[in-house]
Amino acid sequence: MSVLPSASRVLIVEDDPLVASTIGVMLRSIEDRPTATDVVDTAASAVAALAADVRYTAIVLDVDLPDGNGLEAVRNLRAVEAVPVIVLTSHDGNEVWGAAADAGAAAVLPKSALTVDRLAAVLTFAREKTIGRRVADIVGRSAVTLIGRRELAANEALLEELRAELGVDALRLTISPTSMSGDPLAVVVAAGEPGRHPVRLDLDRSSDSYTARLEVECETMRHLHHVQGSLSTACGLVLAGFELEQSRRALEANESRYRALADHSPDPVLTVDGNGEVCLANPAFLAASGLSEALGQQLTALAEHNELAALARRAAEIARSTRREHTLEDVASSRADGTPAFYSVRAVPETVPGSAPRVHVIFTETTRRVEEQHRLGELALTDPLTGLANRRLALDRLQHALDGAGRRSGLVVAAMLDMDYFKSINDLLGHQAGDRCLTAFAQRLGQVVRSGDTVARLGGDEFLVILEGIASEDDLEPILQRLHRAVCGPLSLTGREIELRASLGYAVADRHDLTAEEVLGRADRALYDVKRRGRGDIARYDGAGPLFGSTGELLRQLRTAFEEQQFFLRYQPIVTLDGTMDSAEALIRWDHPELGERSPADFIDAVLDGPLATSLARWVITTALDQLTSWRERGLVGPGFTMHVNIAPQQLPDVGLVQHVINELERTATDPACLVLEVTEQALFELDHAASNLKRLEETGVQMYLDDFGTGASSLSHLRSPILDGLKIDRSFLDGLEQGGRDTAIVEGLVALAAGTQLDLIAEGVERPAQRDWFAEHPTARLQGYLFGRPERAEVLEARF
Repeated sequence: MSVLPSASRVLIVEDDPLVASTIGVMLRSIEDRPTATDVVDTAASAVAALAADVRYTAIVLDVDLPDGNGLEAVRNLRAVEAVPVIVLTSHDGNEVWGAAADAGAAAVLPKSALTVDRLAAVLTFAREKTIGRRVADIVGRSAVTLIGRRELAANEALLEELRAELGVDALRLTISPTSMSGDPLAVVVAAGEPGRHPVRLDLDRSSDSYTARLEVECETMRHLHHVQGSLSTACGLVLAGFELEQSRRALEANESRYRALADHSPDPVLTVDGNGEVCLANPAFLAASGLSEALGQQLTALAEHNELAALARRAAEIARSTRREHTLEDVASSRADGTPAFYSVRAVPETVPGSAPRVHVIFTETTRRVEEQHRLGELALTDPLTGLANRRLALDRLQHALDGAGRRSGLVVAAMLDMDYFKSINDLLGHQAGDRCLTAFAQRLGQVVRSGDTVARLGGDEFLVILEGIASEDDLEPILQRLHRAVCGPLSLTGREIELRASLGYAVADRHDLTAEEVLGRADRALYDVKRRGRGDIARYDGAGPLFGSTGELLRQLRTAFEEQQFFLRYQPIVTLDGTMDSAEALIRWDHPELGERSPADFIDAVLDGPLATSLARWVITTALDQLTSWRERGLVGPGFTMHVNIAPQQLPDVGLVQHVINELERTATDPACLVLEVTEQALFELDHAASNLKRLEETGVQMYLDDFGTGASSLSHLRSPILDGLKIDRSFLDGLEQGGRDTAIVEGLVALAAGTQLDLIAEGVERPAQRDWFAEHPTARLQGYLFGRPERAEVLEARF
């Protein structure tokens, strides 16, 4: 039998002489005609053998070679695409098969299956597979060379390469005009003995103008069933070449005139052909791009390193794909000297049926207009600190969204965000630190909003996000949660890490007649409700107006309340595990003449942000110490009874308040250890800043507790501060205390933490006997909550002493 063509030569790459000899014997036994073999034992020798002027019919190569992996040699062999490579392996498993295929091998032959029949089958398979691939590559490569009637030599070269690769006797290509007079054009490539052509294969391809016939003559049909599709494609390429020639002649008449116009144009002009090659680049384009030459180069390659070429490529690709003129307005690029420039880029495709059109790209510089528009827009419509839209632009976009709400589906939502405790950051760390917080806040919002949303800074620490096209309020909730989570979190600032927190109020435009100002006012009232309830949350506008009218009206009423002594204190007991009251917490209330008693949630934010913050804090200290003195002098409480007073973060660094505390302790002859100042975890980062003021209080013996411990994002490192004397566990951890879940584990950890750091511990929010019983097993804690008494006026609480 015969599986290889005549005068075949096989390269054997094998370091085992016995295996190499066996393969040589097998090759000679399966071939009817002599087969030459060359044997080398290393990958390097294989590369050297292929570098010589020898044409091998096949390569048999071991996967394991002395100088490396044989598969690496397969990748490096220059003739892998033309010569079938059979990989020998002693390994089992799919890994070698997959790696051999990736390297370009045609087949894998296990040494355990090395028989004459198996070798013959693998050689046949590998050769047919490689010939099929090779013929397809030859035809594909020839696509750019078959350009018509005047290039018959290119057709002849193609046929000779195909004939040699297939090992056939003759190939005849005939091209006949179908709609015009003239003799057929024919190219014949033949070898072998004349008249010895028992087998013929005819392939026809036709177009409107020509018919191409490819005739294959050989002794056998071996391999031909693998390459018929590629041979048919070759006919089609010839026809395409003739049609291209016709189109080229039609365009050639206008080419000279177009080039003359382009060369004298002051605007950059570039033309790229259907293959992506630059066929015209006028002097203005070369000057603007800084390129010395562009003609004949691929636009894709130029675009990798040149911005103007990249713009041309972008516009040309769109125009070519749509077959329509396309313009890029005011796109940015860099001039040859590095200065920025803007252009209007217009790409105009030629209309050439059946082929990729040439595209003409014309640049018009718009730098001066863009810069002027940008400067005016920056001044009028953006916030200079964050770069976001300002209030004016935000209202305009909100009104635009409301005007289109009736025509477009989905809800329009205005979400206002306010940074919690921003005033204290400015007061304690300076306005530069405050600006960094605002910038970080803006960046975090910009990273999570959708592309069609608007983010604006309205002023101060207030931001607005305008959401459009929200399908339903069920879809709105996760979006708002994502906005809120994005802006909250730690921020490294001036050598320390602080926690940014925010409140969010939003309004849904539920009527088409609402104005932007009305929707914004609704969102503002929702935001006020969040801050009134304690900040750090999300609230929806519910239709109710603010409790005290405007912020200015609330501040006016607060001044009147202070002057007319409408504020008073309630006291809530703090008890030991056996129920003995040993402390009380002073809590401020407002006896409003119309609304009745109001809790701090209704007014404390306005107090802390206004001029009453210091005055009201001093009044609370004085009133609480006077009440403690009264109880002590009447023998109602013992000398160790302590009074707890809350101090807001904004009040910590006030030197006057510190001196006031010291003066009041001296005036009332109160042991400083009987006064406890409570601060929240939100103020932890401010403790270091205020330490110099609080040092005086520490020296007198006043105690400092952390209130609501565990709910903020403070660092445990603050617990090492010598200023701190105790912790108060937030009530939120007590809800699931009896179930033994995570809340229980957290409380157990806080109890252990307090014991380990020698800090006093108070659990607030104890409302059920089961919660009290749980703490009975942890005698380090004291308790506070409705189970032991609500905040009461002093005369009511006295009845319990």
